[in-house]
Amino acid sequence: MTGKKDWLYQTRALAIMAVVVFHQIGILHESQWVQSTCIFHVTALVFLMGITSSFWLKSKNRFKGKEIFLETLHKMLPLIGSYIVATYAYDVFVHDRMRGLWDYNALLKDLLSFASAPPFYFLEYYFAFTLLAPVVFVLIKTVNDKFRRTLRLVFYVLIVAAAFVIGYFNITRMHFFGGSFFAIYVLGMIWGLYDCPFGKKAIALPVGGACLIFGWFSTWELYRNVNQGTGKLPFVDRLTPALGLNPTNFSIIIYALSIVFVFGILFDLMNKIKFKPVALFGKLISLIGKYSLDIFLWHVLIMIRVNSINIPLWPKRIVSYSAMIFLPILGRLAYNKLKSLVKGFYDRDAETPVR
Repeated sequence: MTGKKDWLYQTRALAIMAVVVFHQIGILHESQWVQSTCIFHVTALVFLMGITSSFWLKSKNRFKGKEIFLETLHKMLPLIGSYIVATYAYDVFVHDRMRGLWDYNALLKDLLSFASAPPFYFLEYYFAFTLLAPVVFVLIKTVNDKFRRTLRLVFYVLIVAAAFVIGYFNITRMHFFGGSFFAIYVLGMIWGLYDCPFGKKAIALPVGGACLIFGWFSTWELYRNVNQGTGKLPFVDRLTPALGLNPTNFSIIIYALSIVFVFGILFDLMNKIKFKPVALFGKLISLIGKYSLDIFLWHVLIMIRVNSINIPLWPKRIVSYSAMIFLPILGRLAYNKLKSLVKGFYDRDAETPVR
């Protein structure tokens, strides 16, 4: 995903940095304003996940039925492997749950419960939605191919509404639908099917900005009232009281989708600037977005280790945030390099003629 879709990596980077900051409450910051500002992160990541799933499935349209399902499983394998390694690391170095280094029962229990680190619940949604993605894609692609524009819009609204109802009424039962997250994922897939059109940016940017401002103020009201236990909800959230901060109610959904839309436009415009420092900044942000899942898996473990260092707050913030964002990237790049070297060694060995 390069070129015109670099803004997707960059917007994902914004979301993953919000994840990291959000998890520092009581450690690197005490601000509830910061928390409410960063709370868009999960909703934005789910929406972006829907977009990228749609892109991937469009590129695989030659596969059908069993083939696309197997291809989807194959696509999940690297993350499953990373998740197993990360869960093992948390169990050994944080929780001390393992009776010895190879306590398979404890490891299996934590893998299935997604409980070794607080952010891991998101992976349950990731795996469930990725497996459901081919079915959803066939449905929305059929609507696109069979119906004219007006009927398409009606069917898309019905599909998203159905996904929302399925998630909303199964919050306490089949919670892997993620409450509102399944509908957000489906909405991302629909937008991705049409290559994420922004429309006329001169109009889209101020409209998106207005929605972002409204969403932020409504999110702050929701966040404050939930934390204070007042029972009051912003008017956009009153129809769905079972939702709140996570799974997210409509205030946060509006806020998060507006951030994706507005910053997507801004990053897209930035990527057209030829000034070298701006281009380098764009590449750095894209790098963070590209390896966002590695940051997601490892930042809490790094946070626990680095934040135990007794140094003044501002130096600790610089060291901690840099470590949480860039150490997982360096680890992944080192792993990729090592894997490439090993593969090259075996390829050369296979090509060597036997004498």
